[in-house]
Amino acid sequence: SDCHDAHQLDLDPASCKTCHGVEDPGVIRMNSKGDYDGDGNVEEGLKAELEGVQEVLLKAIQGYATSVAQKPILYSPASYPYVFNDMNANGTLDADEATPANQYKSFTPRLMQAMYNYHYIVKDPGAYTHNGVYALQAMYDSVESLNAKAPVEGFDKLVRP
Repeated sequence: SDCHDAHQLDLDPASCKTCHGVEDPGVIRMNSKGDYDGDGNVEEGLKAELEGVQEVLLKAIQGYATSVAQKPILYSPASYPYVFNDMNANGTLDADEATPANQYKSFTPRLMQAMYNYHYIVKDPGAYTHNGVYALQAMYDSVESLNAKAPVEGFDKLVRP
């Protein structure tokens, strides 16, 4: 059987057992180049590595938006248009902020690229199986780019895929 419907991004984890011998594809680690997310665990699956780099990227986006674009940013995968102004700079999407009228518009080209890559990974729940190394590279490149203008805590611990 196929691992997923070609027209959807969701996976059928039960089908992973046939080829990989595991029912949870999140534990698979196809490329053990290192600790991509810098958390000290080189045994975790690619899914956990991707989630770790994703956390660093979101913090990098928020730090850059605040210090360089001078406009705090919020992201919500469930609330269109997904990216909002953090009007009270509390780091939480409050009800009055989750409106189309509060859409974030203070993008620099660097911030737009990073936000696009972040959103792409969030919206593909199977990115770690479809092409995990590509997803890691896209996020790493975004963190590296943002770090050039606004230092990113933890960047020095990340491993380039």
